[in-house]
Amino acid sequence: SLLKVDPENKRAQDALKKLYLTQKNYGELERFYAQQNKYDEFIRVLERQSELDDEDKLGLNLKIAELYRDRLQKPDRAMRAFEKVLSLDAENLTAAEQLIPLYEGGKEPKKLASVLEVQLRHTKDAATRQERMLRLAELSENPIKDKPAAFGWYLKMLAEEPQNDPIRPLLERLAGETGAWKELVGAYETAAGKLAGLDRLPLLLVTGEVYEQKLDDVDRALSTNTAILQLDDNHPQAIAALERLYGKTQRYSDLLKIFEKKLSLSGDPEEQRGIRYAIASLFENELKDPERAVGAFRQILVEHGEELDAYRALDRIYVATSKWKELADTIRRELELVPVEDQKGLLDLKFRLGQLLEDKLADVKGAINEYRFILDADPAHKGARASIEKRLGDEAFQLEAAAILEPIYNQLEEWAALVGVHEIQLKREDMLDEKVRLLMRIGELQSHRLGDGPKAFDAFARAFREMPANESAREELERFATINDNWADLVALFESALPKIKDDKALTRELLLKIADASDDKL
Repeated sequence: SLLKVDPENKRAQDALKKLYLTQKNYGELERFYAQQNKYDEFIRVLERQSELDDEDKLGLNLKIAELYRDRLQKPDRAMRAFEKVLSLDAENLTAAEQLIPLYEGGKEPKKLASVLEVQLRHTKDAATRQERMLRLAELSENPIKDKPAAFGWYLKMLAEEPQNDPIRPLLERLAGETGAWKELVGAYETAAGKLAGLDRLPLLLVTGEVYEQKLDDVDRALSTNTAILQLDDNHPQAIAALERLYGKTQRYSDLLKIFEKKLSLSGDPEEQRGIRYAIASLFENELKDPERAVGAFRQILVEHGEELDAYRALDRIYVATSKWKELADTIRRELELVPVEDQKGLLDLKFRLGQLLEDKLADVKGAINEYRFILDADPAHKGARASIEKRLGDEAFQLEAAAILEPIYNQLEEWAALVGVHEIQLKREDMLDEKVRLLMRIGELQSHRLGDGPKAFDAFARAFREMPANESAREELERFATINDNWADLVALFESALPKIKDDKALTRELLLKIADASDDKL
């Protein structure tokens, strides 16, 4: 009542303030100071009172913070006051939420994150929690630059909402950047366990890939991809992963089943071809089952036509299993398919076929035909030449061998070998004219190519004995008698021929004259 009469009465004012404080009637006390617009003084009173009143300390500091913010427009002082509230009550939602805009304006990302966490802990609505955790994750990565913390918030989001697909790329990126692959697959497995059916598939696909490619945990990769196939029997990623894993762990029977599944699913002929080759190779190299490998390669020929690669594989297997007849048939098919420009490959196959026919199948004639083809194309082919030369001592095939080698020796100017061939031909020759021709050729080679006069004389002498009327033989004999001064041999040779030519008066007379001349002048 005194203040009504004298509003400026100091003693009355102090008494009223004391009364309000005693009664803890802070509302009336605020109105008192508001009427005088003395918020600074009111704040100081509340600050002193908060030091004395533990019971109302929290509320008083909240009021102080609000006054700084709303009445005095001092956000920095308001911020410190709200922070003091949190120091008294770390989970105070009001202080935390009031600090959010203050920290946002002050660009205090770590402090902002701390009060957002308080707010989150008071949040019950699932969708709101997801929004607030997302904000914390984004804030942690940038601007705070704490990727592990960001990764942790995304993990929490996934734990509460396993089907939150948009965050999975973020999780996987941060797992790669922080090396937290174990944590990622652990979280994905937990999340997948909360889901059913195909909803689990996206999480399991990543889990299987991480186990295989990042953690090198083959057993877990196998079990995860097996679980994927239980959900989707034809899933290509799981099939491809199991193909790699079964191969790596040498589980070849299981790998075969994967190949068969891939084959049944594929509609692309080229892809089917590749799968069939993989199956055949598995039988051949890993399962060591040549019979099934042969069947698989032959199936390729049935399904995809004549394939040189398939025949080459059959070639290998037949060599390894000593199936010589099948090998010969296979090489013949290879010969039909080898590129025309691959001359070396063609001749190599021909030589192998020849060796096979000769050594394993007792078909010498067939082998000689192969060697003949090779030497026609390449006279210097050592293998084919040696194989034919080996037959020069075989009466059954020596003439054929000699006929093959004759032009080769002539082309290569191997004169001594050519003489040997002619000698073989001579032994097997029945026609007189041909015998004489061969002997004359031998004499010519010994004379002009090998420079061996005695052997040349011997060859011409043999030709003369076969056909004394051969004028060329007589001329060559006389020439060599002159060169070598072996007139006695010539006279003896001519004398030995006289009984044989007694009916040929002219030839007998010629020989007698030559004998007489040689005896008078040369002996």
